[in-house]
Amino acid sequence: MTEIDTSSNAQQRFEASIAKGLVFVQFGDDSRCPSCKLLSFVLRQLIEGLDLQLVFVNTSDPENSFVEAMEFEKIPHFELYLDGKLVNKLTGFGSYQALRAWLREAVTEAANIAGLREPAPDSDVQQRFIADTAKLVAQYQDAVAAPGADTSKAFVAYIVRHKLLADAYVVTAA
Repeated sequence: MTEIDTSSNAQQRFEASIAKGLVFVQFGDDSRCPSCKLLSFVLRQLIEGLDLQLVFVNTSDPENSFVEAMEFEKIPHFELYLDGKLVNKLTGFGSYQALRAWLREAVTEAANIAGLREPAPDSDVQQRFIADTAKLVAQYQDAVAAPGADTSKAFVAYIVRHKLLADAYVVTAA
C-alpha cells in the first residue's frame, strides 16, 4: 500500500501513484479518524484477488491545497482509477458489504472499459472471512467509541484477533 500525506509534493506523488493500472484510493485522516486507518487494513483483505493497487491519502491537513482541490465532503472517501482516469467514487462507509459491492461494481466497470473480463466470484471461505473481518471492525469501532477508551489497546486487540482469524481461515482454505 502506498501512503500519501499532505506534504508539498502530494499532488505529484498522487498523480504518479494512479498513473498506471487499476488503483483503489482511500482518502482519510489517520489522526482524527482511527477507523480510517483501520479500514486500510480491511481494504487489503477486500482487494485480495483483484489486480489493483491500494493507496491511502492522509487528509489530516484540510488547509493544504491538495486536500482542498479534492472534491469530497467527508471521509472516508474512496476512488477507483484506471490508468490515471477516475472510474468511480464513493463517499462514506455504510457497511462492509456495501463497500464490497461498490468495489466489485467499480472494478467490473473498469474491466469493461479496459476490455478485460469480470473478476471471478469469491469463494465461500473468502466470503466467510470477509464477514468475520467486518464483525471485528465493528467491535473495534465500538471499543474506540466508548468513553475513556484506550485506542492503542483496542487497536492491538483488533490486530491480534484479526491475525488469529486469518490463521484459522488459512487452515480452512488449505
